[in-house]
Amino acid sequence: MLRKINLKDLFNRANRTEDTKPVEEETPTEEIPEEPEVQENEKKVDVASLDAGTITRTVVLVLTLVNAVLSITGKDKIAFTDDQVYQVVSAILTVIVPIWTWWENNAFTRNARKAEKYRKDLNKKDATHGSGANE
Repeated sequence: MLRKINLKDLFNRANRTEDTKPVEEETPTEEIPEEPEVQENEKKVDVASLDAGTITRTVVLVLTLVNAVLSITGKDKIAFTDDQVYQVVSAILTVIVPIWTWWENNAFTRNARKAEKYRKDLNKKDATHGSGANE
């Protein structure tokens, strides 16, 4: 739903003092889309849907900010070697990959594979015909 805002009235209200009168001429209006209502569960971060690039950039940003604060306060900066970076990344992947593979729907049985194919077909049908939620 769109609401119409008279730009001249908006300008007059912002610049009006008590002794001035608004301009009474016809002014064009501009349609401004209303912001959609955000439900409570939409405000939460869905960590499962974050891509690796987002996580990497966030970690690098935090490390950079911590290093800058340490530098400004005269403390020793974060110093690490390539081997230490490799060990940390390997440790993180060693924890994340098993959790991810456990979380994913792994279809081992024939019935599970049939159900997976059926689910994918339904998702393709929704994607091509539209689910109706956004229309």
